[in-house]
Amino acid sequence: MGMGFGQIAAAGMVWIAPGMMPATVIIMAFVVATFAVLKERSGVDLRVLSVCLYGRIAGTLIALPLLLLTGENNSGFDLLFAVLLLASVFFSLFSVRPQFTKISQIAGGLASGLMGTITSVGAPPMALVFQDQKAAMARPTLNGFFAIGAPISLLVLWFSGRLDLQHFILAGNLAPGFILGLYLSARLHRFIDYRFRYLVLAFSFVSAIALIARSLPW
Repeated sequence: MGMGFGQIAAAGMVWIAPGMMPATVIIMAFVVATFAVLKERSGVDLRVLSVCLYGRIAGTLIALPLLLLTGENNSGFDLLFAVLLLASVFFSLFSVRPQFTKISQIAGGLASGLMGTITSVGAPPMALVFQDQKAAMARPTLNGFFAIGAPISLLVLWFSGRLDLQHFILAGNLAPGFILGLYLSARLHRFIDYRFRYLVLAFSFVSAIALIARSLPW
């Protein structure tokens, strides 16, 4: 569908295995992005990548105190997760086309680092920044961004007590289905209408609202 798989994986996984979020999806995203960038490494714009990573690191560091503040409070984490998941829907629907400048690249990286570390959905802000760039540069550069950014996020999650061996085990358990999905996508993408993305966004929106309702005291 031309969307980051985290957009729907996060919205579903937070209900199926909430204790495994967001680290499990970030682990899988790291593997996918790493293989992708190695395949197209000649297309990476190192200058743009480095600028975006400044923002990514800053956003990830901002996520750390927020994760520490929620601590063992699952309701607090659910609320934070839901708010940022709603933000990802907003970014995906946002129609403004920002200029491709160092400021927009850093801002996109910052938003991606914050959202990606807490929810595993860090693609929408970067998609907004790169939307008018040529795919030959944007795709490998973004894959490089996520391949480098994911370990930084995992380090922060480990420090905040939200990453352990079980996350890697679950990622391994999910790998066969994930690989099958990648195989099928190459054969089915031409049958999927672009408008189908709005169903995914609606699913994320409803999931976020339900999480907010669950986490608030009544």
